[in-house]
Amino acid sequence: TDAAIKTLTRAIELGGGDGNTFGLLGTAYVSKENFVAAEGAFRNALLLQPATPEWKLGLARCIFRQNKYAEAVSLMNDLIERQPDKPEFWLLLASAHLGMKETTAAATCYEMIDRLGKSTPDSLMSLADIYLQDANYPLAVETYLRALDLKPDQKIDRPLRAAEVLNGRGAPTEAAILLAKLQSYAGEKVDADKRKKMLKLEAKIASAEGKSKESAEVLEKILAEDPLDGDALLLLGQ
Repeated sequence: TDAAIKTLTRAIELGGGDGNTFGLLGTAYVSKENFVAAEGAFRNALLLQPATPEWKLGLARCIFRQNKYAEAVSLMNDLIERQPDKPEFWLLLASAHLGMKETTAAATCYEMIDRLGKSTPDSLMSLADIYLQDANYPLAVETYLRALDLKPDQKIDRPLRAAEVLNGRGAPTEAAILLAKLQSYAGEKVDADKRKKMLKLEAKIASAEGKSKESAEVLEKILAEDPLDGDALLLLGQ
């Protein structure tokens, strides 16, 4: 990459600075994570080749990495107006809206990716997180389940945290649905700490639903494995 930057820079110094040269230089700087230099190269490329979407996308990525979210939104909206079927455009636009704390706009972007049939586990999890934040609990759970169904052997930290939040916010029914999915999804491969966390959540959900007997049975299962577990002892004593 250093050699490419040197060659491209030399070509520009010798008067060969066309749009492609500047665009390739910007791409090379991005690979070195020199986003300020890359931004300058892409802006020059766009001056010479304003209709080239690759250079505009490169510029948008650079300014996004510099936390210039409003300009990134403007650039991505222009690209999407011309090519609305590109999921990578919607994904970057969603990230820029999240950078500006505009979660509703970000959710719209993730929903567009879904309509294009290009959702990934991460994009669906991000959409579910927004639904959870907005207290749209049934839709949040449905979206977490869909994300898990897209790919086996994902990390379960994010949806497990969501299940804890659901129960803490007074939605034990939704929390139970998500937890049951996580228990079957992880199966025997789950590590001991997460297994214990899921058992404690199961006990809390049972208690929240008024099933004190079931809650006690789960807590006793935890204590059988770790008699000194403080959380389980505390919950059992309540």
